[in-house]
Amino acid sequence: MSLDRKLRTCFITFILLASALSMLIILPETAKAEATGETVLYFHYANGDMGTLMDEKRPLADNYTVWPPKLLPLKSVDKEEFAIWLGLWAMDGLTDSELEGMEGLFDGLEEMMEILVGSPLGISAMYEYYGEDTLEINGDVSFNLFIMSEFFSKFDTFRDSIKVSISTIDAVGMPSSIKNKTVDIEPKWFKGEIQSINVILEDVEHTLEPGDILYFSVKIIPGDKPIGDFLEESIDDEELVEILEDVREKLSNESSIEYQSLMDFLEKFYENHIADYTGLNFSDAKNCTVEMIDTVLGFTNGTNVTSIIIDMANALRSSSIVYGSLAYDSSVTLPVVLGDNENYKTYYLHENNVMDKDKPTSDTSSKADLKYSQKWDTPDLTRSKVLTDASAKLFIGHRDILRLFNIGKTNVVATLMYDAEEIASCEKELDKNSYLFNSLKSPEPIIFNFEFSDKEITYDSHLSLEVSVGNNSKRINLFDRLRRDYRLYYDSTECNSYLSVIFEDTDHIQADSSVDLTAGKTVLGGSIVYAVDVTSDYSDNIEITIGDFSEDEQQKWNVIVSDEEFSISAGETKTIEITLESTATEYNEDDYTNEDTLDVSFIVGGKTGRYLFDASTKISMDAVEYDVVFSAPQGMNIKHGENDTYIFYIKNINTGFVPDNYEIKAESEHNFNVEVEYEKFGYNVEYDEKVQFNITVYIPRYTDIKSDMLTVTVISDYGEEFIITVNTTIGSPNVLEKIYQFFEETAKGLGLDDVLGDFAPYFLMLMLFMVLFFIVIIIIIILKKKFVKLVVCPDNVKEIGPDDEAVYEIKIVNPTSYVQNYELKTEEVNPSAGWDVSIDKENLLVEPKSEQVVTLVVKPTDFVKPDDLAEVKVIAIVPERQKSSSISTVTTLKDGKPALKVVGVFHWPKKFKEGQIVKTSFKLENNGTASAENITVVLYVNCEEKNKVEGIAIPRGGYADIEIPWVAVKGKNKVHIEVV
Repeated sequence: MSLDRKLRTCFITFILLASALSMLIILPETAKAEATGETVLYFHYANGDMGTLMDEKRPLADNYTVWPPKLLPLKSVDKEEFAIWLGLWAMDGLTDSELEGMEGLFDGLEEMMEILVGSPLGISAMYEYYGEDTLEINGDVSFNLFIMSEFFSKFDTFRDSIKVSISTIDAVGMPSSIKNKTVDIEPKWFKGEIQSINVILEDVEHTLEPGDILYFSVKIIPGDKPIGDFLEESIDDEELVEILEDVREKLSNESSIEYQSLMDFLEKFYENHIADYTGLNFSDAKNCTVEMIDTVLGFTNGTNVTSIIIDMANALRSSSIVYGSLAYDSSVTLPVVLGDNENYKTYYLHENNVMDKDKPTSDTSSKADLKYSQKWDTPDLTRSKVLTDASAKLFIGHRDILRLFNIGKTNVVATLMYDAEEIASCEKELDKNSYLFNSLKSPEPIIFNFEFSDKEITYDSHLSLEVSVGNNSKRINLFDRLRRDYRLYYDSTECNSYLSVIFEDTDHIQADSSVDLTAGKTVLGGSIVYAVDVTSDYSDNIEITIGDFSEDEQQKWNVIVSDEEFSISAGETKTIEITLESTATEYNEDDYTNEDTLDVSFIVGGKTGRYLFDASTKISMDAVEYDVVFSAPQGMNIKHGENDTYIFYIKNINTGFVPDNYEIKAESEHNFNVEVEYEKFGYNVEYDEKVQFNITVYIPRYTDIKSDMLTVTVISDYGEEFIITVNTTIGSPNVLEKIYQFFEETAKGLGLDDVLGDFAPYFLMLMLFMVLFFIVIIIIIILKKKFVKLVVCPDNVKEIGPDDEAVYEIKIVNPTSYVQNYELKTEEVNPSAGWDVSIDKENLLVEPKSEQVVTLVVKPTDFVKPDDLAEVKVIAIVPERQKSSSISTVTTLKDGKPALKVVGVFHWPKKFKEGQIVKTSFKLENNGTASAENITVVLYVNCEEKNKVEGIAIPRGGYADIEIPWVAVKGKNKVHIEVV
């Protein structure tokens, strides 16, 4: 609730109670008061709004907040804060009245009103859990509070109580209690006005889900004070009601003689003393006052007005909660780690000059003598940080005779250092003390706020806190030895001296993208890829981690980083890809309707800094890409006057598994009649489903069109169109019909129809057929006539030895009746260097009906292979007729194989030493009956392969000179040559 609204509500209460409260101010002097894992969540003050948020950031303010506020001493009253308190008190009374009789109807309704409005007797705050995992709170919850107790509150008779509670808040804002506890406040005499109190809720069990809200409440329950008894005896309910009614009458009755003078006085008083705190003009304030009097009288029914004032007086004279400052940082400790904000650090002072984040657990304080400079070191930073704020809370006790007589002054200096460099220094003057009260009181905390410009602390370095008595303390040398001591108390639960710092990440590491990383849309089963440019001012090893990625989100999404770890040079830019991928495997309408969203954060970190950025995407129909696959037939040939049917198939292959419906349209290029048959129309076609539709094309009986383009349009239910075309060839008129028509017209031209009538075309076709038949017979005879014939005697297949030759006698027969001149030639089907082919005659003149013999000789060469064969054609050509005839012979090799032998082995040099290159020369002879190819020669020395030569070919009877170098080894060199 804003300040103006609260003040508008409470201003009338201030006017109504002004006279009664004045009694509290003018009371006699005797009636006045004398002036494991765990997570710590702190209460903060937020401009009067009691329903604040809790977090892990320790308050750093010098000034603390007291609630309920104190009315005395008058000079210290915060009028704005007190006006808010009055308004909350009025609202609390109204709420109690409205809820009367509704007990049990809405459990937690009163607590909800405190959350929305606030409580005049306590503070409350909420914490929302933003983590990713479900946590179990199982253990003691500790409320670590500071209480300001009035004089009378320290007596057992007038003692106050305090109620602490922890609740959870559901989606509609209704709290549900987890646990609460009420204990008496037992302030210690002579231990100071503000004392610490620890209230423990034992054995709290609660499951904390991501997004849950915890509600913490601390409420003072005032005890009866002497002021209450005094007011009860001094104020009469009926008289007070009459006063209120009289005030309402005077403010409302404008016709009254006293009205104008009263209004002038009140307006002047209001403008001078009250208007600044309300934000209302006098007229609105006057009307609000009348309404509030009516409201108060209404809900009290004219009774118990005195009891309300007594309760308010008791509350003002009772204990208060102190919070919101570095010295008095009231908090709640939960037995669970909610998260680690590495930019907010509290380093507690321990023995051995160590500061770390472990809270002291000892009941006994350690003491450091400040006559000598004392220094504590923090752990080294693992990542460079920018130090933006630092404060220290130190418990310092001192006993100084000089200060008893107010002679001189003593200053304590706290210095913040970075390694050996001073960052800032703060000096505080110690208050005057006495031996009596200093021995009874606990050391009170002194706050040191360090002022400095932002300072970068590099990794593997640390901060130090140095504390000493200032050199400028003024003392009289004669009394120096009478000075007792100055001690710093630390490392205990009561005196937990600490250094509180706030860091910021450096800007040395940056991540940037040319697109909005939160605007992407995708589909079920799809993904979106963001390109992010990472830059660094320094060379560093970068690690990219994923944060804020809940278990529920992990069930639906994959987050892939192309380079999770990489090195980067100073000034270099490295582009990484962030892929947000849906793991869905089927359609889910709710995900599209609700636009299911993934929001995930990324931390780009190295030793020199870190950078945080967010990326998100959502499931949206806008990202669906609609498509189909056609299975279309080949174009058909349809005759005149006939029809045929094309069978098409379409498959839904759009992205996102989205079902679709299709409308099928077909159009003929020449407006031929077409029919579409599609049974699936109007029904969902699931993703990857294949459906059939048929299109029938009708061709007119008489048309000169030779082809027609059929255009098929498939229209998606979402407006996308897909087109495919098929070409239809239109068959020519029936051939028999054309032939019959031709003969009919020819018969008419010859006049046969006059003789034969309707049989004339058939008769003409018969005559033509007989003529064509004889012509074909003559052509066949001519084509079949032979001009030459070749015969092999006695056989055309022979197997010979490597040194033999195959001789074939071939008869050239002239079957014609005239002399023929023949050209003869040979042709090897698969030419090879392994065979030599020859024929004894190349031209031959043969008499009619006679024959002559030619001889074909086939013999192997030195290059013949063991499995070679020679297929040779002998071709006889009649040049004048361009006619020819051929016959084939096949010759194979019998018992042909190579025989390899190594001879003439020679080594140079003949004598050699270890490591010297030796060349071995020899001849490799082929004494076999066939050539050898692809020979490999391997040289071994002492059974170890040293060198080899590959791809050697040697004809039969031939040889190869081979030289192989190798390196000699120590001792005997036994050479072995192997031929493969």
